[in-house]
Amino acid sequence: MAVGDQLLVPATGHVRFDVPGCVTANGTWITDAFSGYYGGTILDTNEVGSSLDFTFTGTSIEITGVTDYRTILQTTAQLWIDGINRATISNYNAAINMQDAALQRSIACITGLSSGTHTGKIVNMESKYLIVDAIDVDTGCTVTPASSVTRRRGVF
Repeated sequence: MAVGDQLLVPATGHVRFDVPGCVTANGTWITDAFSGYYGGTILDTNEVGSSLDFTFTGTSIEITGVTDYRTILQTTAQLWIDGINRATISNYNAAINMQDAALQRSIACITGLSSGTHTGKIVNMESKYLIVDAIDVDTGCTVTPASSVTRRRGVF
């Protein structure tokens, strides 16, 4: 699979974790519910600097979220692995014109990591919406919330 592809199920050899349960939200995040999201929920923010912190095991990681063509959803974010900025995430997709078609899209994929435990962080860089749905890692591996960050969530 490639960034931008729809991933209704994890790629072969991977397992999926629902984001609200496997990350620590830092900043203002909203939990949204909809049957089209993996596990029925996502986390979203439009606050610059809000981040999702997590720990995972494995040699690869794929982040799924919502992509869109609308300006309000054209944010960029950074994916940090072990303190290194490994990817710039963009949720803009000119080919998307219906929200249902934009769900569960790959927004970042990192492979070739050393085997073992890694720290991850997704940071929103603009005051536009970043929507994160799930994290996929190698089968038999795990994703857990970072334990050292205080969790805060916004509400509508």
